[in-house]
Amino acid sequence: MTMENLRFLAMTFSLDLAWGLSYIYLMLGIYDLHGINGYFLAISLGAIVNFLGTLIFSLIKYRRLISISIALSSSLLLYFALNNTNYFIMSTLLSLLSCYEPLILESLFGEMEEGEASGTYYTISGLGSIIGLLIGGFLVDSIGIKNLLLISSLVCLLSSIIVPDGINSEKADWEMNSGTISLLMPILILEGFVTPLAYNLLEIKLYEFFGRSSSLIGLLFSLSMLLDIIFGPLIGKLVDRAGGMISFLSSSSLLLAHLILCALLEDGIILISLLLIPIQPFYYSSRNKFAIELTGRPEGMSISLPIATSSLSHAIFYGIYPSLMNSLNYAIPLLSVLYFIALIPLKLKPPDMSF
Repeated sequence: MTMENLRFLAMTFSLDLAWGLSYIYLMLGIYDLHGINGYFLAISLGAIVNFLGTLIFSLIKYRRLISISIALSSSLLLYFALNNTNYFIMSTLLSLLSCYEPLILESLFGEMEEGEASGTYYTISGLGSIIGLLIGGFLVDSIGIKNLLLISSLVCLLSSIIVPDGINSEKADWEMNSGTISLLMPILILEGFVTPLAYNLLEIKLYEFFGRSSSLIGLLFSLSMLLDIIFGPLIGKLVDRAGGMISFLSSSSLLLAHLILCALLEDGIILISLLLIPIQPFYYSSRNKFAIELTGRPEGMSISLPIATSSLSHAIFYGIYPSLMNSLNYAIPLLSVLYFIALIPLKLKPPDMSF
């Protein structure tokens, strides 16, 4: 592997380590202080920032800009953590530090197939997150969220100095016909509404089930990510072998079943089992593979479309989610059914992927 990609993966590891150290515990702190409305407002703000950042860093690939953005976000996080003020801004800053995925994957595509590259990226990302979650879970009850955020900000600052030198500002060469967009956009929008909901519901339900113990939640999510890490590379290779569209349709169907079960079930033991199923590596690897097949170009801009669209729809959904709480058991299955219906045209009339 080239030194550039090794540095990209090191940057990925350190940023996700910082995220794992404090993000979940910060969100639970927001939940304690502001309730469910504040919790989803914070997620919505973070998703908007992630949407904008994903597009910007897919189009503008200057090393200095990326280094400055990481350093500035980290410095602001450090400032707010020192003053122990405005959890909403701090959660948004942590979300901004996760918008470099298309840029890193584009570099990895130069050395390996798309599914394998995605599996490698998500393995390193998950490894950083799981170590952060484990450390944060052991420390949060003793040193508090403020000190965890201080550590996270310092780790992020270190990440800014390992951004690869080889990043350039070549113009993105990306195209997709209108017919393909009309098939894909409804799926991406609806997926962005329902995908994160299962894990947020799992987080809240298990948090209540275990008596609001942040440490136990951190350990459970760490175990879930460990399984993702173990199966991620293998799943990526299977996606390459099966093809993007078949894998995407299969993983989407599994994801739908998972979402509905997470929304409707309340038993803590069953919820733990659902948390530990490694569905996300399968879905994200197949989504990225499919996006590359649709555009015919292994570029960051190709996968920025599904990533950015999901982030935007996350923001919209979480903005309206609190008003749906009274009818949640009906709204989530309805969204899932709509998502399934959106997949049908893709199955019946596959897009032209000959380039």
